[in-house]
This record gives sequence, structure tokens and C-alpha cells, in this order.
Amino acid sequence: MKVEPKVILQLISECAKDNNINISLFVEILKKALLDVVRDKYGDTLGDNFNISIDVGSESVNIHVFKEIVADSVKNIKFDQIRLSDAIKIESDFVVGEICTTEFDFSEFSGDDVARLRSNIINYIKKEKSAIVYNKYIKLKNSVINASVYQRCSYHFLLKDDENNKLMLPFREMISNEKLRKKQYIKVAVKDVIMKGFETFVIVSRIIPDFLHNLLVYEIPEISDGIIGIKKIARIAGVRSKVVVESFNVYVDAVRTCVGVRGSIVNKISNELNGEFIDFVKYSTDINEYMARLLSVPSVRVLKEFKSSIFVYIDPDYIGLAIGKDGVNIKLVRMLLDKHVDVFKYNESINSKNVSPVEELNGLIDDWVISEAKEAGFDTLEEILNISKAEFERKTDFETCTIDKIYELSEEIINRKAGAN
Repeated sequence: MKVEPKVILQLISECAKDNNINISLFVEILKKALLDVVRDKYGDTLGDNFNISIDVGSESVNIHVFKEIVADSVKNIKFDQIRLSDAIKIESDFVVGEICTTEFDFSEFSGDDVARLRSNIINYIKKEKSAIVYNKYIKLKNSVINASVYQRCSYHFLLKDDENNKLMLPFREMISNEKLRKKQYIKVAVKDVIMKGFETFVIVSRIIPDFLHNLLVYEIPEISDGIIGIKKIARIAGVRSKVVVESFNVYVDAVRTCVGVRGSIVNKISNELNGEFIDFVKYSTDINEYMARLLSVPSVRVLKEFKSSIFVYIDPDYIGLAIGKDGVNIKLVRMLLDKHVDVFKYNESINSKNVSPVEELNGLIDDWVISEAKEAGFDTLEEILNISKAEFERKTDFETCTIDKIYELSEEIINRKAGAN
């Protein structure tokens, strides 16, 4: 069954309206789709013989075919050939061997040809749209964007951006205990962009490290303007974050600016993060002052640094505050410093001149035990007795019998010295 040209024009008009894409891009898609149908119909080698002209506005679609002029005596001519007698009907001065331009007759198209054309157009549109989305979001990787919740699926939420592009928020990339509702606007970070066939998958997240950083840049002008710098961030998504900031302007207080008047800025960010507590910490080159700020305590009494550990002695009243609920505060401090940080109760004996060095165990216990204890950061017997045996075991990995022996000998030495005084 042959198809009238107006059927193809109607198909073109429908596709243009339904897909709402740039007209010049749509014309290119139509050209490719038509050329594919013509190639399928007349042979793969005919691509260079066609010029497709499409004017959607005036509803004209023309296919010009370039044909070689051959003598009338040629019996079986190919599709890309035309007899001289037919060519001179177009232009009277044509001769054999020249190329003649003819118009392709749409009546040559069958119903199957139109179906293939429709399928080709749909596939090319999908491919072009996918490429547009891919090129847009590959440049936005790790950036924070706004999106609305569209649909809950089996393993992810489907979101839509302001251009109606679909984004995937896997459940594993959501803040813990977060509940999203349809049409809710949220901020997400672009984690990954994957193109498969005719589709582009944009994976977004609300827990990757860059999300909070870029969210702060997004929400706090002084950070985006470079007046305030973010030194480092430690985050337990949905629970608590510590953000170390510094000001590059003597008249700008970094922490106060980030918190905002009566907490207006930090509360807005916290609400976006499902109530996550944001703790801004002012950076300092003074390690004792910096550590006190990180631990959220008034001061540090004694601080000892070792290869990969830091021992911090603070007043007993602030131990719970420094560790935090479920140990969250100390975990964040360890993440920020990339070291194992422990806090201990301070007592005067630690700073006393009458402290008992670990070396006083010489001759009473193996030398390697003393060396290992010092390597773990214990210089005095008072420091050992200041913590539990379980904590000492975790730091030294000594056997229980060795630990019991150390504690027994340490108490004897200290008691003996106290009795002598």
C-alpha cells in the first residue's frame, strides 16, 4: 500500500509537537531518519546520492536524488541511474555521464516504510535527548542542584529537575531515616552520569562528601565569594557534621557568619539535611586551642601527639561532652585529624614532677613490653593507671596476663613512692 506525502508530513508535525525540542535539531533528526529508510529500501551504498530538504513551517519535505545519466540503450538501469531521454526532460542540455538531480516521489513509500520512519525518528530523538542530558550533567558532577520528588520505586526515588529530566536517588544515597514526599523540593549532588544505549542515567546523592561542602557554598555567600574558607569537613550523614572554617577578612567572624543571626543559616541547612546537626569550628594553628574547639570543651590540660595517635587530657566534667552521644563527637574529630584521638580525665599527677616514668618497670618486666608501651604513647605509670585495662589493651594489644602484671607493678611503685613521701 502506497502512502500519500501528507501522511509523512503529519507524522513529522506530530513528532515535533510531542517532543518539544529545538527545531534545527529536529530537522537534522528527520534527515537522518529519512535517509535510513531510503538506504534500507534501495541499498546501503546510496547515502551520498541523497539530499533531504525539510521545511516544517511550510510542511514541505523533499528528497533530491543524484543520478548518473546513461544512454537510452541501457536496458536494466539501477536506482542511481537515469536514461538520457528522461534527463533532458528536466534540462535539455544534459549529456551522458553527467549527474542529474531528481525529486524522490513520496508515493514510493509503503506503510512499512512509514512505520520504520516513525521508529527511526523516536530512536534518534531519544539518543539526542540522552546526549543533551549527559553533556549537561557530566559538567555538573558533584555540584548541588534542586530537584522535586516525582516517584518512589523499588530501590530508588525518581526525581525531576527544572527541565523535567529524570534523576535517580538510590535509597543508599539518602540521609538516614529521611522520608521524602511527592512534589517535595530537595537539594542533591550529582554523583554519577551513565549513558546506556539511548538513555542517560543521572545518579544523585545526599550523603557524598562533596554534597555538604557544595551545599555550604550554595547557601553561604561569604564562602562562595572566598571571604570564608572551608578547611575540612567530617560528616556522619543525618546525625552530625563538623565543618572547620577560617576567615580571610579580619572583620568577618567565620563561625558567626556561617551560623547566621539567631542560627538562621545553619538551621536552614540543618532542615535541608533532615535535622542533621552542623557544628562550625574556627581553625587555629595552636594545636591545644584547636583541639579544644574540635572537642567542644573549654580547654585542654595536656595534649600528647604520637605517630598516629593524640592523647588529650581534659577536666573530668567535660569527658562526656568531648566524646558525645554514642561517641559521635570523638569520631568526627578523628575523621578531621585523620588520627586516632583519645580523651582522658586529667589529674594533677600527670603534670607532677613526681611522676613515675615507664622505665621504672626495668628489671621487673621484659624490655620489649616497656618499648611497646612507650610506642603506644605511655610515658608514665600514672598515664597507664588513668585508663581502664580494656582501653590499655586496645592501644597496646598486650595479652591479659601482661596487662595485669603492668597494672600490679605500676600500683606498687606509685604506692611505695607515695608512702615514702
